[in-house]
Amino acid sequence: MSPVIAPRTAAAALAIAAVALTMSTCVADGANAGELSLEQVKRFDTNGDDFVDSDKATVYARHIYDQHNILADYDKNLNGQIDPDELVAINSDLSKIDREPVSAEVRLRAAEHVPIPLMAGPASIEAEVSEDVARAYLREKRVDLGIDTEKPGSDITSGAAITMANDLEGHENIVSIEAAAGYLFRKNIPYPESYNPGDLALTAVSFGPYIEANGDVNSAESRVAAGAMAQAEVLGGGVFDLQRYSVAPYYQTDFRGESSVYGAAFSWQPYILDWALGSIRSAGTLDVTWGLLFQGDYRFVADAGETGLKTDDDYAWLGAVLSTKIWPFPDTFESRVFAELEYSYFHDTLSGADASLFQGGVGLTLDEKGNATLNVEYTNGRDYKTETDKNTIKTALKVKF
Repeated sequence: MSPVIAPRTAAAALAIAAVALTMSTCVADGANAGELSLEQVKRFDTNGDDFVDSDKATVYARHIYDQHNILADYDKNLNGQIDPDELVAINSDLSKIDREPVSAEVRLRAAEHVPIPLMAGPASIEAEVSEDVARAYLREKRVDLGIDTEKPGSDITSGAAITMANDLEGHENIVSIEAAAGYLFRKNIPYPESYNPGDLALTAVSFGPYIEANGDVNSAESRVAAGAMAQAEVLGGGVFDLQRYSVAPYYQTDFRGESSVYGAAFSWQPYILDWALGSIRSAGTLDVTWGLLFQGDYRFVADAGETGLKTDDDYAWLGAVLSTKIWPFPDTFESRVFAELEYSYFHDTLSGADASLFQGGVGLTLDEKGNATLNVEYTNGRDYKTETDKNTIKTALKVKF
């Protein structure tokens, strides 16, 4: 699931709240008022009521905790955060010292009104300014390689999985693999100096080779696809805050190497922050994110081997994947316990066949960086990639980098 803006840490929130409460109490009661100078009171009293309440004190606290003076220099409206128009000024200043503009991730944080100073001073903002990258990726799905793994604010993609599944209909244990690996080159594209929030701008492209494997290790009804992929990241565009596109021509066989298939896949993933599409949201005792991915997959089968495909046949699948991930009591469990749901529907425009697949499960993150998880999942439906019907409960160890 792709692209996500994470909530502030509990420690930072508590620190801000504690300072804000102390200051608002001191000023309101007149006790220890010397802690806030008259000049400071006037500056942060934005509505002119001669009173520094908890909201104003919170803004003040953010300013004094901003050791690198980003807010002092750019928070012109004194709301305690960097807004999109203020970020334009930052980009302008960065361009004067031969740096690339701030990355799409930081721009999205600003658009979402997440206080940047809590997570970034000039040194870390300079790190946020995306550099050209060449690196290897390991994920569960091809669409999660490359740009698509760099969610705005957090990486919530799943790792490559080796699973032990129990077929509820055939009453047998199945060892399967769900994995994709690639080595991709990313080129970041500075947006125009005249950029304004909401403008359409190409911010990054990536390309490179990949390989993807799906299915039962002992079955001919499996899939190994190898090819090249290209991706583009577009900021803005109508109602969209961010869009990500990919295209991937490939050659496909099975785990036994008997079948021969040629194909090409493409995908489009939109992000709309106001709808919480592609961004993490806190909802009481839950953190929640959801995603929507549109995909197409054309195949020509030169040799079906022992798969469920047909020799000399064409397939043109179109469909979408709707997914959500939920972290219950994120502070208590440190966001290590989660639940995932995913529903996909695909239609073959040539044969008229349909394939829908439901997956749901729970998981436990095993390391601090979230690169290893232990999952228990239920799968039911038809997988269009392998042309197989599934009704299984599986345990999976997932690893990514």
